[in-house]
This record gives sequence, structure tokens and C-alpha cells, in this order.
Amino acid sequence: MGDIELQIFANRLKELRNTLNITQKDFAEKIGITAAALSSYENNLKNPSIAVAKRIAETFNVSIDWLCGLTNEINNDENIKTYSDLIRLFLKILKLEMAPSGFNLIATNKENGIVTENGEMYPIIRDIQKMQGILNDGTIDQNIYNTWLDGFLEKHNTSLPTWAIISERDTGEPPQE
Repeated sequence: MGDIELQIFANRLKELRNTLNITQKDFAEKIGITAAALSSYENNLKNPSIAVAKRIAETFNVSIDWLCGLTNEINNDENIKTYSDLIRLFLKILKLEMAPSGFNLIATNKENGIVTENGEMYPIIRDIQKMQGILNDGTIDQNIYNTWLDGFLEKHNTSLPTWAIISERDTGEPPQE
């Protein structure tokens, strides 16, 4: 009950319910528990079972990692809607152990990286690469990098162009239906 991790879960659970603007009773009904049980979870008086935590995540499309405070990404939806989503995907690719040796975000050919025709992505990728370079050479530490990355993702939390916009931009004409 006193653990910081359990308090984070309680806070996130209450935040989720308040964001959805629903009562404890309605929230509880949706996940098959009583309002009293939900109140106990939100006030960090009791801990939900893993099954209840899973139902919360599935019902309200949030990640269990977010509920537990392991990430600030509220859901694990892999839909890429913003430049920030795309940046996170690139960063995940770079962390993969199976990423090819020499894999690079800025590419000269398809064998050693990602090729993009989206002009907006070049400065984004370049900035990430610069910051990762100074992290790797020890100029900055992981905390400074994480702070920079949080701000960078917030700055680029703008919608990606739709295929219709890209098509119109490339051809000068609206897409044919």
C-alpha cells in the first residue's frame, strides 16, 4: 500500500477515469468490479488482480506499462498518426538487437538504413542522430538525452500528412477516387 509503484497505479487509474469523464460506478461496471473495489484501487487501499488490470487495459485501450508507471505512453496502439509516433517507431527499430550492423536512420541506400522522400523527416532524423551521437560519446548523460527527447517528441506531436495530401503535393492534383 505504501509502495510508490502502487501509488502510481492508483493515480493513473483515477487519471484515466477522470479523463474519460465517467463515474466510478460506470467505470467499475465496464470492467466487471464494484464501485467500492474501484475506489479502493484509486485510493491505494487495495491492489487489483492481474486479471482486473488486464481488463482495464483492454477495455479502455491503455497499456499496462502506462498504468504501472513504466512508460508515459498511455496506449500501445501502433497506429502512426503523428511525427512523434514515427520517431518512437524509429527509436524502437534502433533498439532491436536484430537491427543490422551499421543500421542508420539517415541512409544513402536501402542496405544500410531507412530511405524517406518526406522532406520533413530529414531534419528530425538528423537531430535524433546528432543527439544519440553526443549521448554515445559521453558528452551528455542518459537523463539529459531523455529530457531532450521528451521535449523533441512534444514539439513533433503534429499529424503526419495523409496519403491524399502527399499525392496532391507530388502530382499537383487531388487524388482520384
